[in-house]
Amino acid sequence: MKKPNILMILADQMATDPLPFYSDRGPAKVPQLSSLAENGVVFVNAYCNSPLCAPARACLSTGLRSSRNGVYDNGAELSSAVPTFVHLLRLAGYSTTLSGKAHFIGPDQLHGFERRLTTDIYPSDFRWMGDWDNEMQHGVGTSVEKLKISGVCRTNNQLLYDEEAQFRALEYLRYQALEKNKDPFFLCVSYTHPHESFQTTQKYWDMHTDAEAGMPEIPDPGIEGQHPYNRWLQVHHGVTRYTPTEEVVRASRRAYLGMISYVDTLVGQLIAELKHLGLYEDTIVIFSSDHGEMLGEHGMWYKRTYYEESLRVPLIFSWPKRFTPAVREELVSLVDLFATILDLAGSVEIETLRNGLDGDSLLPLLQGNGAGWKNQVLFEYLGGGVRTPMLGVRKGNWKYVCFHELPSLLFDLDKDGHELDNLAENQQLAGKVQELHSLAVGQTDVAGLRNRIIYSQKQRQLVQKALHTGEYVPWDYQPQFDASKQYVRERNLPVFC
Repeated sequence: MKKPNILMILADQMATDPLPFYSDRGPAKVPQLSSLAENGVVFVNAYCNSPLCAPARACLSTGLRSSRNGVYDNGAELSSAVPTFVHLLRLAGYSTTLSGKAHFIGPDQLHGFERRLTTDIYPSDFRWMGDWDNEMQHGVGTSVEKLKISGVCRTNNQLLYDEEAQFRALEYLRYQALEKNKDPFFLCVSYTHPHESFQTTQKYWDMHTDAEAGMPEIPDPGIEGQHPYNRWLQVHHGVTRYTPTEEVVRASRRAYLGMISYVDTLVGQLIAELKHLGLYEDTIVIFSSDHGEMLGEHGMWYKRTYYEESLRVPLIFSWPKRFTPAVREELVSLVDLFATILDLAGSVEIETLRNGLDGDSLLPLLQGNGAGWKNQVLFEYLGGGVRTPMLGVRKGNWKYVCFHELPSLLFDLDKDGHELDNLAENQQLAGKVQELHSLAVGQTDVAGLRNRIIYSQKQRQLVQKALHTGEYVPWDYQPQFDASKQYVRERNLPVFC
């Protein structure tokens, strides 16, 4: 029996609250994603393990948290010696292809993929690393000043990039059907939408209204009302320099909804093509995102923080042939996808690594069995915009967050879904704080972790400077297409009827 194909679709910075199948008030127009959710298994409490692009994706790829895989920030390299689930898929007989964003840093731009159909949208060198050894500075590239251009555009880099990724992905699926490839395929299609800047075309802008976009529900406490960790982020994001006006906030939130609807269109095209080519029944479709988006809640934008809007991600598995549609409320995270995908692929090699992973296979949950699930997720932030590690855990209704040399946080999400009432100093909950602190920190020497990260930053700063001195050889991926082997040339592809 042939193994199932796997199509993984990743959005970038897609929050859950705008999605109608996650929130009754979700205003985003997403008929294709809603259909996928209706016919799939939806995890309504899925989390990223680090709310930043490259670290979150490395957690997904390796099944390890950032403090273990070494990808601390957007300028940190994943070692080629660390296996990704893609390596193991190849050993299980899969052809492995990526179209779109990976955010791999360093000279290894494949990490198990046999082929990439596009280059990456972001640079692959060390330029976007954190810097914890200097005073907190405004990050021009991650500033809320970018919100000034939120609204309607005719085109931009993100649209150009995702259109190319989509074209190449659809082309790949058609070749799979034409060649009747005997090997099962793993295709990852990874978009840059709805990452900021928040711009969309008139078509998608008109799908939503200002009223639907609304204003942030959770008030801005002001810079002095924020936890010291978030104060750093507000300086880094430029909120202390530029306070978005109500008009800019509404335009940003409305454009963001339009960008989500654009992703929905792309997802619909992929699903329609699978069905048209006769591949749908034998293909598992996975949809998720690397992290969420604050959208002005708590006065904050983008990600990097411990709030739910930043940490929660959509997660859908659809395979009508095998999975009964369901809504799962267990706490899960991106590190769980490593073992899950390999179990779905029938990997034997996973057994050599399983006990060393930070995640567990979701396969029992997909099959309707939640008995014994740990129901907790661990998360970290070790990147730029702050000056010390953030470590946290959600277990049941509790969320605990701790920092090196900063006050801890404890929230009861059942009673305080907006995370406004810090209970960490409540003496009646001292036992709960101790329990959750042990889970969040584990065996980690937090001060030692901070020192390791700062040393890594200094090493990468030197290497980056050296590589840009003299002749510069970029690591950015260059996709190759051999036109001599396409269409009616060396390969006489069969007619597909």
